[in-house]
Amino acid sequence: MKRIIFISLIISSIFNINVQAQWIQGSSTLYYNGGNVGIGCESPSATLKVHGGDFPVIELSNPNQKMQIAIATQDGFFAGAAKAGDAVIRKLGSSHNILLYMPGNSGDGSSGIKFGDEKNGVFMGIYNNKTVRLDGILYATEVRVQANAWADEVFEKDYNLRTLGEVEAFIEKYKHLPEIPAQSDIVGKDYNVAEMNRLLLKKVEELSLYVISQEKRIRQLEKKQPVRRKR
Repeated sequence: MKRIIFISLIISSIFNINVQAQWIQGSSTLYYNGGNVGIGCESPSATLKVHGGDFPVIELSNPNQKMQIAIATQDGFFAGAAKAGDAVIRKLGSSHNILLYMPGNSGDGSSGIKFGDEKNGVFMGIYNNKTVRLDGILYATEVRVQANAWADEVFEKDYNLRTLGEVEAFIEKYKHLPEIPAQSDIVGKDYNVAEMNRLLLKKVEELSLYVISQEKRIRQLEKKQPVRRKR
């Protein structure tokens, strides 16, 4: 029976003849219809259609590993967090990694793994130039950014701290703090989060020095004023 159906598939492929074939073994049935192959489903409507009843699973395996593509027909099937109707891809064996890979293309950003839907189009992409683009809102319990510089040079003795008068003059002229980008340079554009954090910290540290300096001046003035004695 296997030889007959194999020959039928070859004839159909070579001469483009609409051949219908059926191979039955136990409770599983393989159907072939006009170039479409169906497993467990008659008259397949796709190039390959697998119908597994209550447990539809496609599995690629070797003696030690297997990867499954399945549809959870009930909550928790194939994945603990799965809801009924969810598609699940899982890897079982000594390694649980699922690797999505693409050619390097010289790292030019022309290739990527993208996510989208009919309403929003592509709203997220991971590209081959180590760039992730998200057109939407990111929710996270923690975000870590690796910084290559910090702002503690403000506390070095040779740091050139502007006077408050110089800061005031700069603000009156440019309408923003020294070293901090203007609104026109930020709104609607991208910027380096790590660098912006460094600049904001630098302003906080400078402000701390101004406050300390003012505190010292207040104490000196208090010492110079005569102490009034109670009568």
